[in-house]
Amino acid sequence: MTMNHSSTFRALLATLSLLAASFTSRGALLVEESFLDAEYPAGSKLIVGEGGGGTVGFGGPWDDGSQFGREDIVAGSLGFGSLPTAGNKVQTDFGGATVSRPLGSTISGTTGRTLWMGFLLKKTVSRGVGDDYFEFRLIATNDTGLAIGDLGGNDFYSLDDIDDAFPGHDQSGLESTVDETVWLVVKLSFVAGNDTFRLFVNPSPTGPAPTLADAVKTDFNLSNIASIGYLAGSDQTWQLDGIRIGDNFSDLVPEPATAGMLGLAAGLLGVRRRRQV
Repeated sequence: MTMNHSSTFRALLATLSLLAASFTSRGALLVEESFLDAEYPAGSKLIVGEGGGGTVGFGGPWDDGSQFGREDIVAGSLGFGSLPTAGNKVQTDFGGATVSRPLGSTISGTTGRTLWMGFLLKKTVSRGVGDDYFEFRLIATNDTGLAIGDLGGNDFYSLDDIDDAFPGHDQSGLESTVDETVWLVVKLSFVAGNDTFRLFVNPSPTGPAPTLADAVKTDFNLSNIASIGYLAGSDQTWQLDGIRIGDNFSDLVPEPATAGMLGLAAGLLGVRRRRQV
């Protein structure tokens, strides 16, 4: 059966409506970027200027300040246990510039508020012991921010202020390993004065919200989150996927049906675009 333009578009709208209803029933998913196929086709070398359908909570495309956009879009999602995924993933071996994307609305760090964020990360090429570097950033309007990842100096997953330098990292006891996908989850507790950030490396997606942190940072205040981004070292390769921010830990774990609808919506959008060419 051949779908015409209008029926394809109606199917897409129906899928996205179901998706929206699923998100509403689960709670406050504030940000999601899963690099869906329709917006990020596998084999593309550009991430700058991209980002649209299927993402949640953004106010503009990705940018690196230089318009180089030297990132590869690699087919297939990163996988971690029972965590549902859909779409493709970003691969970077380009150092020297922060690749960032603005949020549609700034997320305030109001005293008493708690947020959860998570992303999937995989190192595929290493530069050497202690020299590898991937920093995921939650960036405030005043350009301060929280850094999460393998932050250099050693290979432990850590937390830090993006303006700080090693050895000031608050480290976990877990090291990055080539070809190992990790799920890095952070609980952000906004309090009067310096906030509290707890890093959980590979918590169970099917269990309750984790409580025993692998690293804790309490000497930094994050007033808000206005954009997200990442900075990677050169001569090494990292893959990134499944970026989410929500009010609850459960918001970081899509229901399997939701992940399926994401893939279907991306496919339908891709069909519509091909027919319009």
